[in-house]
Amino acid sequence: MTALTDALPRLAYLFTQICGYRFGSHIAKRRAEEIANMKTRIAVVGLMSLVFALPIFGETYKSMYPMPCSELWPAVKDALSNPDNYDVVGSDEAKMTASYKVKHTAHVTITGAVLQRTNKVTLVPKDTGCQMQVVSNYSGFEHNDRDDFKKRVDESLANPKTAKPAEAAKPGGPTP
Repeated sequence: MTALTDALPRLAYLFTQICGYRFGSHIAKRRAEEIANMKTRIAVVGLMSLVFALPIFGETYKSMYPMPCSELWPAVKDALSNPDNYDVVGSDEAKMTASYKVKHTAHVTITGAVLQRTNKVTLVPKDTGCQMQVVSNYSGFEHNDRDDFKKRVDESLANPKTAKPAEAAKPGGPTP
């Protein structure tokens, strides 16, 4: 029996030299492929988790205005009233908050489409005026949701809606 156990390594070596096949190498190769597949799966799951988790990281951007919130709120509503730019999801007049979705004509990158979510604006009274807080999670090189909204609110403040003129006296009416 010892002669056989001593001869086995030599026979395996000769067989490897003649046939080019190693005993057990197919097992090692299969194991290496399984490990590579597992690493790929882990990487894909990790990337998918990031794609779906990034909207959680929306930032709050704050801008101060030197006026009461009651004067700023109509400008916010005016900016949101443009159906080409925004789709208002909800609004609360008493709390001066609004939730809206930004309408983009096209997304250059897939992340722009994936990361799009509902933005929110809130007006908070402060000592010297009003603070506009905009929660927006995405601004990329193709668009900048936060700054675009602030610019539209500023434009609405600069161009106030003119009040309707009082009705002119009807002709033929009583004269004083």
